[in-house]
Amino acid sequence: MDSSRGGAPAAHDQALAFGDSQSATTEMTAGRTDLSAAQAPRSRPARIRVRRLDGGDLFPASGISDATVRIDELARHGVSARGILILSNEAVFDALPELPRAIAFLGSSSQLAALRELPWLTGRRIHYWADIDTAGFSQLDQLRASLPQTASVLMDAWTLWSHREQWTRELMPSRHVLPHLTVAESVVYADLVSDTLAPSVRLRQESIDESTVLRELARALR
Repeated sequence: MDSSRGGAPAAHDQALAFGDSQSATTEMTAGRTDLSAAQAPRSRPARIRVRRLDGGDLFPASGISDATVRIDELARHGVSARGILILSNEAVFDALPELPRAIAFLGSSSQLAALRELPWLTGRRIHYWADIDTAGFSQLDQLRASLPQTASVLMDAWTLWSHREQWTRELMPSRHVLPHLTVAESVVYADLVSDTLAPSVRLRQESIDESTVLRELARALR
């Protein structure tokens, strides 16, 4: 009776089956390797959120007034605007009042620094608004290093002092030298750093009364 028929497979059959398994495993592993290479992390293009404050279209006939856009694509498609506002606080950004022919950018410090890649911002009037604390002035200083025409709004001594009942404490104040501040901004920053007014003073954007916000933003972005 032929032992290669019926019972256990012959040795050469077993070897062949094992070899096929190895071949399949090798092909699967190679496939995973190719896929991993295709999915290897690449540097992500910088993106930033931009919004028209009059509710109009960001781009002609787009029907979109608020979008997160790649910086390199935004560089090729300028946005028509008379006033430009920059913020880092999403809640404040979403609550901005309607302002004619104005746009607002929202982003982190690194995202905002990337705005220098937008050629259509060259020479344009730009305003930055942040909390009145040492972190807010540090962010303003960083932004102005990239966009030197940037002016601050609602970050002045009058706004700070007239809202003194709304002051809170900044948890981790900084004491860095900020070479890009104006003289008036440097005076406010020095008062914050030295605790002249009170320890670690902070005035949050959300704490400024609505009438002041409307008046000063309309004046800055007109």
